[in-house]
Amino acid sequence: MNERQRKIIVELSSKKMPYYTSQYLAEILRVSSRTVKSDMFYVDEEIKKYGAKIISKRNRGYAIDIKDTDIFSKYVMNLSIKENNDTENTGNEADMRLSVARKIISSDEGVFVENLEERYAYSKSVLSADLRWADDFFKIYGLEVNSSSRYGKKIEGKEEYRRMCMVELVAVHYHDTIYDKEDEEFLELFECDEKERKDIRHTFLKVLRESDYAMRDSNTQRFARYLVLALNRYNNGYRIILDEDTKKNLRTLKIRKLSEDIFKALGDKYKVLLDDEDELLFLTLYLICRMDLSDDEYDEDIVILAEPEISIVLPSIQKFFTDKGIILNDTENKILRNMTIISILNTRYHLGGMQKYDYFYESVYLSSPVLLYLSYELMDLFTYLFGARSSRTQLAMFGCFICGVLNHHQYPIKKMKLLIQSAFGRGNGKIIAANLMKKYPDFIEKAEAIDLYEYRRMEDEDYDGMLTDLKQMSTGDDLQGYNYALPAISYSNFVYSGQEENLFNNMLIGAYQFKDYLIDEKLIRKIDNYEFVSMRQSVQLFALLYAKNEEAIDKLVKSIVSRAYNKTPVFEDTVVLMLDRSLCKKDIFDIYSLKNSARYNNYKIENIIIISLDIKGIYEYKALEKILYVISKDKKERDYFIEDPLSSMEHIIRESLRI
Repeated sequence: MNERQRKIIVELSSKKMPYYTSQYLAEILRVSSRTVKSDMFYVDEEIKKYGAKIISKRNRGYAIDIKDTDIFSKYVMNLSIKENNDTENTGNEADMRLSVARKIISSDEGVFVENLEERYAYSKSVLSADLRWADDFFKIYGLEVNSSSRYGKKIEGKEEYRRMCMVELVAVHYHDTIYDKEDEEFLELFECDEKERKDIRHTFLKVLRESDYAMRDSNTQRFARYLVLALNRYNNGYRIILDEDTKKNLRTLKIRKLSEDIFKALGDKYKVLLDDEDELLFLTLYLICRMDLSDDEYDEDIVILAEPEISIVLPSIQKFFTDKGIILNDTENKILRNMTIISILNTRYHLGGMQKYDYFYESVYLSSPVLLYLSYELMDLFTYLFGARSSRTQLAMFGCFICGVLNHHQYPIKKMKLLIQSAFGRGNGKIIAANLMKKYPDFIEKAEAIDLYEYRRMEDEDYDGMLTDLKQMSTGDDLQGYNYALPAISYSNFVYSGQEENLFNNMLIGAYQFKDYLIDEKLIRKIDNYEFVSMRQSVQLFALLYAKNEEAIDKLVKSIVSRAYNKTPVFEDTVVLMLDRSLCKKDIFDIYSLKNSARYNNYKIENIIIISLDIKGIYEYKALEKILYVISKDKKERDYFIEDPLSSMEHIIRESLRI
């Protein structure tokens, strides 16, 4: 039984659906329906040994009928473990593409497509898609793939570009990573004793700590890999040869001394690289492009290195934020400037990376529809301005930056007026009031101590809440003071338990003024039982429904298709499509609930959310980001949002602001 047949068993035994069609399984496995149907005979023969059999129903598909649950469950568990540990041919699209690219770049003689077909046991059409991806990936690094009947597919390009590509194809930049032994030829490029590899990184880090520069942890892992690769390639006769203009620009940089110190610290093995000026200068360039982004000014010589592009690109990128009503502070402008410098150098010298810049970036900064949308817009602008293709690394960099900006710009604050009541008297209330004013100056305008009987003569609208030590007044988040209308919270709870965040979360959080920036609930529509036939058919329908005129229809189709195939991930079971407002006839917030689950870029989906809003500033983006993030991932919250949009949105934002 081959790997593909094992995957069929694992998929069928998961019972995500009552029946699986051959076409559905073919899309997952990236083979033809005919191949799946022929595999079913062998799958049936295999699982009969373990208390189960395949059942097939016309027009419905395949399922597993389990006779002995205990035996079959143990079999599937072992099968799943084997599948997770066997990385030669997991069926995972990203792993497959990486493996194909590794094969091509690690072979100096060339690779024949026929040999790849035999190794991966995939059809020509599927392998062709992987080869096209590999071609595009190599182009990011200034490499070309030439094809010939004599030597197959072969990489052409500069040695430094090859090395950058090789480092990125490692894919996981942690020194304890266990690599796939099936890519043995590629891994030989990084051949090094594990202890020695750690020693190299620690030696490099010691030099870095003693310098004026800093580097993110994931990049120190990359850099250690590069050092091993550089030495191995150099000792095998592969030399970096920089052009004179590049060398002239790099010779005068102050950061060059850091390169020298690193090679010196690594000892005699790396002396050959220290003595080769081209190797030394390229290491200097690589260091610049992997340095941490801080709010400090870059050395002036590095800024000059980014000319003339920086004077053209930076003003337009700054305008991108201004046009969206996102006003950056001084620190953010400095970081944006430094990030732009790095992006220019990465693109000019083909030093960019894959999307797997850092797993934290992918799982957090790029897991929100709004952050992803803005990141792609910014990356597309950079690509247009620079006139060259930007790397996937820059997407993660832009995503991180935008996430930081949205999360750290707080909503406007209207300071609160509070009443403090204590059973121990007004004096004790004054002590509490004074301490609260000192601790929360940004949130409290006035804290007035009163006796309980005085509350009867006070106007509720003049105050925002009451703090009291009477426990009977504390029944939940939305407390009602005694029998009065003013919201109240008991401070006796946090005075003795040290949980003063209860005060902030239940009362002071109301100082944030976010309600004006929520989505207009009149725009929100739910469309039930949408029959999803195919992505292309849906795209055509959405364009006809939303485009403002005939000319905009074609542009909207191209825009949706581009984002749908390349830039729109699936969040749990939901696709979020953010459309260009200039192409749409009105503001849109439509939630399509599919009649039947469907496949979208090999993901199972249940919902499609279509958005096109005239967003006027950072607070609207901030609110939309939180709302979409939650409702695209949480079915209960999405149902609540559809039933009562305003209450749901207020709840989501309040939760995002809690300590």
